[in-house]
Amino acid sequence: MFAHSLEYNGGVKLTNILVYYIIACIKSNRRREDTRIYVGLSTGTLKMIPFQERKKMRKILYSKITLVVLFVVLFVVGRGAWNIHEKAKIAVSERDIAERSLLQLESRTDTLQQSLKRLKSEQGIEEEVRQKYTVALPGEEIVVVVDDSAKKGKNSGAEEKKSILERFNSFFLEK
Repeated sequence: MFAHSLEYNGGVKLTNILVYYIIACIKSNRRREDTRIYVGLSTGTLKMIPFQERKKMRKILYSKITLVVLFVVLFVVGRGAWNIHEKAKIAVSERDIAERSLLQLESRTDTLQQSLKRLKSEQGIEEEVRQKYTVALPGEEIVVVVDDSAKKGKNSGAEEKKSILERFNSFFLEK
């Protein structure tokens, strides 16, 4: 390698840095090409990140406190995203309800407009009055048709006033 020693910005000899580099490669069982060490030339000085600084950085990044802080941040961000998701679901359902309501109101508006058109004519007014008030013009007769099933429905309440024992007997004895 380099037989002579060069000094760079920190006063540390280059041979000492290379020795540290080789020892670190041997300890980590890696080849020199695999170990990333940042060497660059800028304004005539050689810059290099020492292994102790990288180790210190890793120790800070992988410490329990850092992992707990990262977990808390992840939890807060995840909870915020979940809340936004829930609000989006609610907004979609409310939009669907509003669209259905709008369609119902539009159909009601159409029927009311048709009814209004009908009521503007003389024939429409006459039909409405006859339907609501059951009146007839002079010379006409009104016929009221009573349904037999409606009468039976009113009298069926008397059958329900039977006692429990009578209902039980009628259920099992009558066919």
